[in-house]
Amino acid sequence: MQGKGETDFRNCVSATFHSKRVNSGKYGRMVADRPAQSPLCPNCRSPRIWKDGLRKNPSGAVQRWICRDCGYRFSEQTSSNDKKGSPHTLKYQVCADEKEAKNLVVLETRHQKQDAGATTELDVTIDQFKAYLTKKQLTESTVRTYVSIMRFLVKLGADIFKPDDVNLVMGQQDWSDGRKNNVIKAYTHFARLWDLEQQWDRPKMKPQQGLPRPPSTEQVIALTSGASRKYSVIFKFMAQTGAIAMEVSIMTERSFDFERNQVFIKGCKGHKDRWVPMYLFGSELPGLMQEFLNRYRGFPKNTTILGKFRKYRDRTAKKTGDKPLMNVRCEDIRHWFATEYYKRYRDPFLLQDYMGHEKFETTRIYTKLVPSERPSYVTRPVLTVEEGLKLGEQGWEKYDEINGVHLYRRPKTFEELAPEKGSWSSERGPWSSLV
Repeated sequence: MQGKGETDFRNCVSATFHSKRVNSGKYGRMVADRPAQSPLCPNCRSPRIWKDGLRKNPSGAVQRWICRDCGYRFSEQTSSNDKKGSPHTLKYQVCADEKEAKNLVVLETRHQKQDAGATTELDVTIDQFKAYLTKKQLTESTVRTYVSIMRFLVKLGADIFKPDDVNLVMGQQDWSDGRKNNVIKAYTHFARLWDLEQQWDRPKMKPQQGLPRPPSTEQVIALTSGASRKYSVIFKFMAQTGAIAMEVSIMTERSFDFERNQVFIKGCKGHKDRWVPMYLFGSELPGLMQEFLNRYRGFPKNTTILGKFRKYRDRTAKKTGDKPLMNVRCEDIRHWFATEYYKRYRDPFLLQDYMGHEKFETTRIYTKLVPSERPSYVTRPVLTVEEGLKLGEQGWEKYDEINGVHLYRRPKTFEELAPEKGSWSSERGPWSSLV
């Protein structure tokens, strides 16, 4: 049976706070609910306050708050942290004896920097912008780039909700035309999301498209030979198919058709989906890819391939003393494929298909890089019909006949272009040795 004093105490608390009882100890402890009206932000006096979870301490659970306007966080604390005379301190007293809590709730600001996990209005805006870009089915790398651009504009002091202010900040930066164009495209999506297009006088920016700078054959061979066994195969596959690291990273075993010796490349970064033969620069690649897939079952991530490329490039350049090799990017291997293919086969229309170009004008850029010299061939005389049929099946073509002897030729393979025999072998073993 409850005592009279205990009953009166609980009725007093219930009538004053509408509190709830938390079972802990003999009598439990009383935790007051939040006031009927949310407090004002002590930093900007805004009434737009959100609950930000509960903080547990020995005296009970304390409600935390966050301001939606300025991002300031504050909480309700016990009376032990009460600061007398503070204009933002609200005390709630209860009728209790010394055995019970006299001050159950104290609302007090915390004059310190907000926690790293605080959610500000900028974070909410950026999250909405990121969701909008994802809904537009942009690639993950594009979404990440545009989000970082918007955060960088805010860091520079631009009010992203004022287009004129964004133009002013852009004009003060010493950026290249290509970078300004990326900022304009990112802010165009942001303006569409928040209906700011009519207020924005979009700058007209048309960056000049420069010519690609493909590495030499010796540099490609050095890069591939200086890598490990696993990444030697990956780099050689990229060099002989024109695939970029992002396209390679999403390939699976189903992407390869070893009966026809071709591979399906799902286009990324504006490239079209395409089938590319694996025998354009020699017959060794299909066997290497079969052994590679049997051992590794798949390809690394895009960022991993790019990081490994930089690692082996820097190591090879330091080892060989080739300083220009440090300027070679992973994407330049694709440029080497385009120029080398056109140099060998002189077929720009097939090159357009293999590169996944939408417009033929893009493919014509590589034709400007290839001189008018004749490609290197391997020749062989043929005396019998059986030998001629066999060479024809292997891709040889007849080009001349002297004194009844038929002369056949084919372009040199990737391995035959190496300055030394066996230079395609990696440091840990030959190409075919993946075990």
